[in-house]
Amino acid sequence: MEETNENANDALSYHYKETVRLANVCDSYAKGAFADFKMLAAIGAILTWKPFYEAVYPKNTGDTNILFLGFVAILIMLAIVGIMNLQKLLIINFYLEQLQYFETEIRSLLGCQNSPTFRVAENWRTRASSKQIILGWIFYAFFYIAAITPTFILYSNNPICCEWYIYLTIALIVIGVHIGAVVIVHKKHQSNQNTLA
Repeated sequence: MEETNENANDALSYHYKETVRLANVCDSYAKGAFADFKMLAAIGAILTWKPFYEAVYPKNTGDTNILFLGFVAILIMLAIVGIMNLQKLLIINFYLEQLQYFETEIRSLLGCQNSPTFRVAENWRTRASSKQIILGWIFYAFFYIAAITPTFILYSNNPICCEWYIYLTIALIVIGVHIGAVVIVHKKHQSNQNTLA
């Protein structure tokens, strides 16, 4: 009997340590995603590129291709950072799924399956994440508006030139790829929730 209790305590200790480790991994990824202000800086750069360009190249003396290329370069940076953050979210969701298994095991080892404790991953996945998804879409909407804004700037700068049209095409492709990535991440998250339920 004593040996059984010792084995249960060892299992509980191991499960608890692994739960702490997984929680720390999730926390570090989440901090990394929130600390990544490159996306916000790139949005600011998109919106301030024309005034900067006009300060460097006064009217009728500058190369108009630089305005276009600057917008495209900033947009590509935005896309890369946005996709990288979605990859972080996918990894966080994976670790939360693993964490939920360990929390279930801990409740089982404690003989408290119905306890409200050791349900951090479950509560995040079933309650809080839906609010986060809504906030995420609001943020993405601002990102998409900022990504398209240079089209109007390029058009007002030179409506005859086709640079505004090329930029709009690139921006719509970037937005489409980003929306596709968001759907993949959240669809995977939803299917994992259904599996765990």
